[in-house]
Amino acid sequence: PPGYTQQLAFRKPDSSYAAFLNRPSSTWLTAYVVKVFAMARQLTDIEHREICGPIKWLILNKQKPDGVFQEDAPVIHKEMVVGGHSLGDPWVS
Repeated sequence: PPGYTQQLAFRKPDSSYAAFLNRPSSTWLTAYVVKVFAMARQLTDIEHREICGPIKWLILNKQKPDGVFQEDAPVIHKEMVVGGHSLGDPWVS
């Protein structure tokens, strides 16, 4: 599928995602890609590693001991974040 293939162009070698390859990896964007790919698996063939790799990156690199995920590279283009809504809004997750 074209959208799936296009998204893979933004995957870094460590399985994280960034809006641009020359930018630091985004915790939010990586988690969002995992969510979308997991939902898309019901409709198309998404490779297991394309979901598990980013999850592993999130857990090993961004999850703090208290369970919170640290965002060191917030999304610059706020329109990417559900129409500009705050990440604290309940429907954004």
